[in-house]
Amino acid sequence: PPPFRRVVMESLGGTPIAAGVEARDGVARPGIRVVHGVFGSSGQRIYSDQAIRAFADWGFNVAIIDLRGWSRSATLSKVPMSGGWKEGEDVLAAAKWLLDNTKTSTVGAIGFSLGGASVLLAAAHDRAPELLRSGVLSEAGYVDAREVVGIIGRNPGLLSREHLAYRLFTVSFSEKFRCEGLGRMSITDYFERVSAPYYGVSVEELYDLDSVLNRVDRIRVPALHLHAVDDWVVHVEHAVRLREAAVKAGNRLVGVCIKPRGAHCAFSRVAPAWRDRVAREFFAATSGVRLLEPAVKD
Repeated sequence: PPPFRRVVMESLGGTPIAAGVEARDGVARPGIRVVHGVFGSSGQRIYSDQAIRAFADWGFNVAIIDLRGWSRSATLSKVPMSGGWKEGEDVLAAAKWLLDNTKTSTVGAIGFSLGGASVLLAAAHDRAPELLRSGVLSEAGYVDAREVVGIIGRNPGLLSREHLAYRLFTVSFSEKFRCEGLGRMSITDYFERVSAPYYGVSVEELYDLDSVLNRVDRIRVPALHLHAVDDWVVHVEHAVRLREAAVKAGNRLVGVCIKPRGAHCAFSRVAPAWRDRVAREFFAATSGVRLLEPAVKD
């Protein structure tokens, strides 16, 4: 959305990634990357509104990206989605682009669902202390890829709480794969037959690489995870397991906040003032800056 300009940047492995970027002026400022979820894009309101707030209200430089395999990035190459692992490298590449091409002093990232998983994985990457010094905020990101794919890959039964997510994502992924010329294929088939072979790993290794739960001890930048008890897509157990893993690893850089209501990536609608204040104050603190104006009060 205006005033953002479209650019194409390369991920760490060379994959072209589409993004919208904007920098305020020639003064060094912190930066934020906004990362969409499954079936999302940089132009959707849930993501573009966050980018506009970070730019206009917080005073940050901003990049809002389309992950590999989605939206405009899907038109730039046939590189398949990986489920979070390689998407984390897309996040880091966007941070590098801001640092290299604008007056950006330090960079953080906000991700939703798949984007939330991706920013957490980016935070565990070896280059995170260099490129992601302002840390990450994950909203409803999953921490165990196999568990999430399992919900979509099998019919849980009409009376199950997972049935709506199963139907929604089964139909949507089926249409996505058909449009990509892959024929009739489930998400589990996609990871086994397309993603894993493309990236040169087994499907078991792919699920491991897509799951930050197995590498919480490697997170060396501030990471805050928000989750709702009533999330009907990525169960709140993911947040509970992330908290437990952080405690076990003794990693105090990882924080988890669980609220009773917020559904899936809907805190901005259920509790907008709270959600905006948390994000603003988190990144102001991690970036070492003062906000342009006081945070909105409840």
